Amino acid sequence: MNINISYRHLDRDEKTKAHEDLAGLAERFIEPLLADIEPAAIHLRGSIEKHTTKTLFRVLLELKLPGRLLVSHEEGEDLHASLREAFAELERQLKKYRSLARNEPLWRQNKHRRRLKEAQAAASEAEQRQLFRDLIRSHLDGLYNFARREIAYLTATGDLMPGQVSPEDVVDSVVVRAYERQTERPNHLEIDPWLRKLALEVLDEQLEKQLPAEDLASLESPVPSEVDEDEQQLYEFYQPDEVLRLEDLVATPDTLDPEQAAERFELSLRTQQALAWLPRLWRQVIVLGDVEGMGDADIARVLDIPEEMVTTLREFAEAYLREKLRDSGFTMPLEEEDSEGGWVLDPLSVELPAAETEEILSKFA
Repeated sequence: MNINISYRHLDRDEKTKAHEDLAGLAERFIEPLLADIEPAAIHLRGSIEKHTTKTLFRVLLELKLPGRLLVSHEEGEDLHASLREAFAELERQLKKYRSLARNEPLWRQNKHRRRLKEAQAAASEAEQRQLFRDLIRSHLDGLYNFARREIAYLTATGDLMPGQVSPEDVVDSVVVRAYERQTERPNHLEIDPWLRKLALEVLDEQLEKQLPAEDLASLESPVPSEVDEDEQQLYEFYQPDEVLRLEDLVATPDTLDPEQAAERFELSLRTQQALAWLPRLWRQVIVLGDVEGMGDADIARVLDIPEEMVTTLREFAEAYLREKLRDSGFTMPLEEEDSEGGWVLDPLSVELPAAETEEILSKFA
């Protein structure tokens, strides 16, 4: 069995204990039921996250088998208990799956064959929708913030028109695609990098919807002195509900005094401005690495580039950022002074509105 679990906000002792629990619980709950399946075809993936302000652990486990994906999601104040409950749920789903697969006597009876096949298909679809809802819910906020950042950058550079697409639209499109194409998700790509890849795909399609060249005015052409009535009505009609600005991507630390907070905000904003004007691929390498926390291998898979190229582009991008900030009178903090901020300082994270979350998930009810 291949096991790949990511950890967030756990200290070293908690990670060690969680790793030991995972191995023991997998051996107890899962492996006895999979003895007849090739180990290389079994993939146990997931994440363990500790809340940053209270004692609460969230456990998400995915068991990928040939032709089937089982998902369990648990949370609680005790990490071991949450893990045990998550594995117990996987065991329950796995026993049901194997029971259906091995119902051979009934399957041999011609008069029951069609009825059983239809019942299995209906149960499978309903179950898969529920499992997908449970799986995707905890990933929506991260996807929403990624979409907000990309749209703000593309709007700032003029690649997208203001209000052309909203972050909520991107999240909605990505979730639908993820459900329709979940069997295409590579075994070695975790769900968050995969969702970011789909989001970039959606935004690429939006970039292709720009005005044709003949509809664009030359910068050297004189501006008409009057606007006719039809054009005036168009301008009054087109009022985007929300135009994301680079300022909307920056968080102001609450722990600083007003003067320090203002200086920090200015530095963060200048960094966001410099990021916006990076070549798009360079910026994506920096954002996926420093904000999304991906390793070079995942960045390469998301962007469909060689892993060695990720290192090269990061070096180019960091040199550019350093030079632009120096030109603006700023110097980057040393790593030991701001180890978590890196090059993208104080990125603001917001929650996807609850109404939007429920509307998106209702598609899989």
